[in-house]
Amino acid sequence: MFPLHAASPPFLVEREAETDALERFLRDVSRGRSGAVAVAGPHGSGRTALLSHAAHGAARVGLRVATARARLSEKDVEWAVAAQWRDCLRGDGARWPALDRVTPARKDAVLMSACSAVLATTHRAPLLLLLDDAHLSDRSSADLLVALLRRLRQGPLGIVFATSGEHRFDQVCDDLMHTLRPRPLTAAGVEVLCRPHFDDDAVVAALASSSAGMPGILVPALADADDPAGGSGELRVIAAADRHRRAATDRVLACLPPEALHLARLICVARGDLDLTELSVATGSRGIPSGTLNLLRDNGLLEVAPGRPTLTDIAAEQVFAGMSPRARRALHAAVAAVAHGVAAPQETMARLLLGADTAGTTWAPDVSRRCGGRALREGDDRTAAALLTQAATETTDEVERSRLALELACAHTRDHPVACTRALSSAATGGHHRTEAVDLLLLLGEVDTVCRSTAAANRYDDPALHGLRRIAALALGRGAGDPVDQRPERHPVLAGAEAWRLALVGEDRARVRELAAIGATDHPHVSARLVACTALVLADDLDDARGALDDVLTTALRRGVRAAGAAASFQIADAAHRAGRLDDAGHHLDLALELLPLGAWSRHNHDLPVSARALLELHGGNVDGARGVLALADPAAESGWGSLLHARAAVALASGDPAGALRDLLDCGRRLTGRGWHNPAVLDWRTLAAEALHRLERTAEARSLLADVRRSAARWGTTTCVGAARLAAGRWGGVTSPARTLAQAERVLRRSPSRLLHVEAQVELASALLPLGEPEEAARLAEQAVRTARGHASRPLALRAAAVRSEAEERVVPDAAGLSAAVLSELSPSQAKAARSALLGLSNAEIATESGVTRRAVELQLTAAYRKLGVAGRGELLDLLTRR
Repeated sequence: MFPLHAASPPFLVEREAETDALERFLRDVSRGRSGAVAVAGPHGSGRTALLSHAAHGAARVGLRVATARARLSEKDVEWAVAAQWRDCLRGDGARWPALDRVTPARKDAVLMSACSAVLATTHRAPLLLLLDDAHLSDRSSADLLVALLRRLRQGPLGIVFATSGEHRFDQVCDDLMHTLRPRPLTAAGVEVLCRPHFDDDAVVAALASSSAGMPGILVPALADADDPAGGSGELRVIAAADRHRRAATDRVLACLPPEALHLARLICVARGDLDLTELSVATGSRGIPSGTLNLLRDNGLLEVAPGRPTLTDIAAEQVFAGMSPRARRALHAAVAAVAHGVAAPQETMARLLLGADTAGTTWAPDVSRRCGGRALREGDDRTAAALLTQAATETTDEVERSRLALELACAHTRDHPVACTRALSSAATGGHHRTEAVDLLLLLGEVDTVCRSTAAANRYDDPALHGLRRIAALALGRGAGDPVDQRPERHPVLAGAEAWRLALVGEDRARVRELAAIGATDHPHVSARLVACTALVLADDLDDARGALDDVLTTALRRGVRAAGAAASFQIADAAHRAGRLDDAGHHLDLALELLPLGAWSRHNHDLPVSARALLELHGGNVDGARGVLALADPAAESGWGSLLHARAAVALASGDPAGALRDLLDCGRRLTGRGWHNPAVLDWRTLAAEALHRLERTAEARSLLADVRRSAARWGTTTCVGAARLAAGRWGGVTSPARTLAQAERVLRRSPSRLLHVEAQVELASALLPLGEPEEAARLAEQAVRTARGHASRPLALRAAAVRSEAEERVVPDAAGLSAAVLSELSPSQAKAARSALLGLSNAEIATESGVTRRAVELQLTAAYRKLGVAGRGELLDLLTRR
């Protein structure tokens, strides 16, 4: 604040109109013409600087000057401002009355004596009275100012006072009163003040914003920046501007009358969601006085918004200072009641109810529940938890309270998993919504808790609860050999549990599909639907599983159930990964971890997203990334699923550590076998173990293990498992004719939904065909493999296929030796095609089906080819072509 008695006049920017008016006024007073000037504006607008300019101008024209400043601390001190004027004029011989201990009975007499003393001074020379912050004047001094304004014509007297916004003094002598309203500085004005200190345009713009163009804020901030102590001048001046603006707002709020402060708080609570007519209901009156609203606006507390005013950001932060929490809740409750009465939007009601004390109201619990449910669906867990807690506290209905407890647990899933599990465990032991609580616990992986809380569940009294308990037991590796129910198709939960059990064991795929189709239908028990979808995935019914999983995910996101959404997203990622859609798998795995961060996954499930992410990184060609992901695994978490061991072994094989991979794979196999999970589609640990044994030159053990793989794959019967078993045998099994076995694997995997596994078979078969003199066929297969691998974002497979394709294309030259030159020169096209197919291991019936001819025609073509080449059958044909 610029002092009124400064030695030099202040430097004013963009105040030319105001200073010209003041100078004309001072010249008139010096010539004996009385008058008054009010400088009205919010705090920081430069009122005091204009008063200081008037003081220096008065000295130049020879006016006697008396200055005073009203202070908030002296607002209750009677005659405080008058005493300052008296002290300034004490040497002029005027007789001032005693201003201390004035009784009410003597007030009028003292007021008249004080007026006479001031006017007596004007008889000697023109007088100028200056008063800063007149709105803070004590009552007696304000009465003295009014009295002097009424007597302006009795002597050459000029009065200049500064006040905030509207004032009542212009009604006293409107013909002699002039009002100046200094406006905030423009961007150019701010630049004029800032350029001597800073050349950075960004700093100038920041100062213009933080000071709101108020010179009374900007000038002190720039003075602080000139202080050599401290850090960066730019940062210091911006912080100083913000500090001065907050201090100015504090002073304004402290000076507001009670009714204006109450209105400001109501406006702050409403945040523009209620208009003035609606807010007047909260004030308990029929309307809001325009003077009160103008007072807030003139003090710079309101944003310009006709009909729906809002406080400035800084005012909103400080308007509740000194208000007790209980009073704040009561204020929010009053505004919430008004908002409810005018049917305000739910988001408005939610915000108001969060800060309100609505105990005893009949409408608040239902509104809190609806708003909390909406916040939960929109992913605002913190708001949902607060609203649902408030609703549960205020409701008296036990059924409703139980349902609110479930919704509250859903709101705590992400940020407070321990509290969520505790609440669900309590609900799962009995009472209303028990099955829903058990379902949520299963989705969170709390299988131990489910088994304990449902130990007495009866399959006849509550089949859904019994089915959920069996799902938990299967997840713990218990009861894989015992049917879930004699007639599981009677309830979708039982059907889903039994389908999952059979799929884990690897038996009766047709029955699995039948039961899984029942379990995956739309019903409220999400965990049962998910295990049914898992059974469909294991049975190679990926399209049906994906449809059901998409439905579960959509419903979970719509309801705001994070656990269900995360579980469904993870299952979709697994299905997409099996199908070879790596980008889709990565997207849904990211979604699962967004819905439920890794720290919120239970110890039973913690390994699943880690191992899935590691395998995605590995199959995408990022071995180092896969190792980094595996480092995120929680050492204390259980690895009962074996997924982490499987992923670690795959990364070890890719890193050239077959011994370490074999160790983890055998451990994984022991875990799965101990659980009774024999289906190779769950985790094909034997195939990787065979590869590790082959690299360690333990061929006999690799063959034995692959024989087990072929038997279990044949028992389960999916094209993926059967094709993968043949592919592994062709690569690591030491078979007599690897090319024939690989060709069989490639044919089987054509019908498999696992596209990348088919690409592997194509690459391996193409590599096997090169030594056999089949570069054209090898190039064709490799080209198909390259396109598929690139389309599925598998960089390693694409590079391998491209390398094989390049080698095959180098061998394809005109009149080259080998199968192509020999056969094409001596055989007809149909005979050559039949011979090539026979070399790949196809039977006569398979060649007939592929060529679209009868089996007899194939036999005749092969017989003619053998006769022309001088061989007795397929074996001699292979030997002949190999020698060539």
